[in-house]
Amino acid sequence: MVIDEAYYSFSGKSWLPLLDEYPNMIVLRTLSKIGFAGLRIGVLTAHEEIVAELNKVRLPTTSMCSRSLQP
Repeated sequence: MVIDEAYYSFSGKSWLPLLDEYPNMIVLRTLSKIGFAGLRIGVLTAHEEIVAELNKVRLPTTSMCSRSLQP
């Protein structure tokens, strides 16, 4: 399940607290809505297993910094 929280900064509501309940959930955010549109920075939050699978198909020119969520 993929949740797009592009407008989180305006709503203040998030699905992140439910990541432990739904281990197959991916939460996406963009920093373009808070003034960084030119930088094209996005954030993906998911369990470590999902991030590891996504890294297998990630373009080599894409920068990434990850932090594991421990169950």
